[in-house]
Amino acid sequence: MTVTARLAAGIAHPGLGLSLDGILASRLLRHAPPPEGPDADDGLPADLDLPLGRCPGGGGALWHWAATWAWPDPAPGPPEAHRWTKTAGHRHMGAVCGRLPRVVPARQGRHKRYLMPLIVVPASRLVWAAVGDPAAVENLLAGITNIGKRRHSGEGQVIGWDVQPTPALDPWAAAHLSPDGRLSRPCPPECLAGRPGVATGGEGAAGLRPPHMAPARQTWCALPAAWPEQATA
Repeated sequence: MTVTARLAAGIAHPGLGLSLDGILASRLLRHAPPPEGPDADDGLPADLDLPLGRCPGGGGALWHWAATWAWPDPAPGPPEAHRWTKTAGHRHMGAVCGRLPRVVPARQGRHKRYLMPLIVVPASRLVWAAVGDPAAVENLLAGITNIGKRRHSGEGQVIGWDVQPTPALDPWAAAHLSPDGRLSRPCPPECLAGRPGVATGGEGAAGLRPPHMAPARQTWCALPAAWPEQATA
């Protein structure tokens, strides 16, 4: 299948990219009951039942979901620098403190004001390829309105999702490659055995399955190739 997100203005690019399995997992986690039993606090995140196929990867625990990470189509324009601020709320502090000082310093100390840059890619569409159940994937995506970083600030607004079955797409390519044939997700190096022509971003530690930031998910991977840049005059 091919999954397309139509964006209102662009996306705050989260590191290596944006994974389809991570988006689907986040949607399921919002409604999942808290873990129970003796293994609930063992530090190993449970694998959710996503409507996607699986690539065996390096075998054993080194499998991954058969879905790529996001790819812009068409190539995006130059990145834009947005700004976000962080300011201590005096009304909130007054509600939780018995007594406030006359002045709360805004330029120093733990309550100082922050003005932080945020790099936003002005992409109009993001595309993923995947192997799985298109109807189930579309149902999960229907409730997601923002993706990427700083979602609560309005970044990464999605104005529509399109999920189309793509029978002609090779299953291995749908689990690993961008539309132009580059590697489009972290995967064990074993996934690329016998495929020397695939362009990658080198090798390094990365999350293999969601939650991708969990230490237990970090492993040595072939990294995705960089997003293409739109030619500018």
